[in-house]
Amino acid sequence: MRITVSGCRFLGLLVVLMHFVRESCTLPASLSTNPIGGGRMQTENTANGDVRSSTTMLLNLYCDTGTSLIIYANDISSTNQRENQLAILEKQSVGVGLVSIQGVISRHFLAMDDTGTIYPSSTFNEDCRFRESYRNGYYFYSSARDPTWFISIDRNGQVKRSLGNSRKRTHFLPLLTLPVARPI
Repeated sequence: MRITVSGCRFLGLLVVLMHFVRESCTLPASLSTNPIGGGRMQTENTANGDVRSSTTMLLNLYCDTGTSLIIYANDISSTNQRENQLAILEKQSVGVGLVSIQGVISRHFLAMDDTGTIYPSSTFNEDCRFRESYRNGYYFYSSARDPTWFISIDRNGQVKRSLGNSRKRTHFLPLLTLPVARPI
């Protein structure tokens, strides 16, 4: 690949513009962004003194069936409204290839028990760990307990488990988002 002089000027202008935007537009500390992945870095001190860090992203999990995942306090559902605030989810890395998914408004985690039942959990536990994989342009979320059970949204909008990931109801696109600012 050959970079021309005009290409270098463009890249330089882009870097200056990015620096200007970063300096003039400050976000609250709770939404400060990580340049890699669009998320925020969190650090936590463990009991033995180690520091554990993980990336958190605010996103909308859009399914190939045309709906987005919603986590209520008492139910898991979906919506076909793109701007629905209930569809804003927080995805956090909890291990290598493992993530947790939490509703920003409900503060409940997406969970799947050992029988494959999908439910909201008010506290993080083993059921809240999902294996995230990527194939053919889509993300797939399977239970960390049983990797053959996948989260799916059928064409009627019902969230359920699915065996295997070959159907489009298990295909998700995580769309990065920011919550709408609310007056204080």
